[in-house]
Amino acid sequence: MIMQIHHIQVDDNLSHRNIHMSDKIFLDNWSTTSNPYQAPEIRKTYLQGEVFGHPNFQEGDKVYTSHIVQSEGRWIKTSSGSEYILGQPHPNYITWCEDHNITLNPDNPIIWR
Repeated sequence: MIMQIHHIQVDDNLSHRNIHMSDKIFLDNWSTTSNPYQAPEIRKTYLQGEVFGHPNFQEGDKVYTSHIVQSEGRWIKTSSGSEYILGQPHPNYITWCEDHNITLNPDNPIIWR
């Protein structure tokens, strides 16, 4: 299956400036990760990326989140209680998804079960 992922547009109301004004944490250049040494049935999914608007980090710092517990559209909640708005995925993550025949939906990029 050949698939094409186009550049994902982030709505104007999710820009870095507006995210800060509404006290949301914005994660850009993101990808998912997990512990490959855990059994698949207990494996948790984490995010990594560049953070903006987080009170404990500098703008653009690379962060690794706690595991995802909830998602809706581009909004993600982690086990620590942090909430993130996803920006652009990392180009390498897009390539990985393409290589594994995974469709990356720009409106709902993380499918959480």
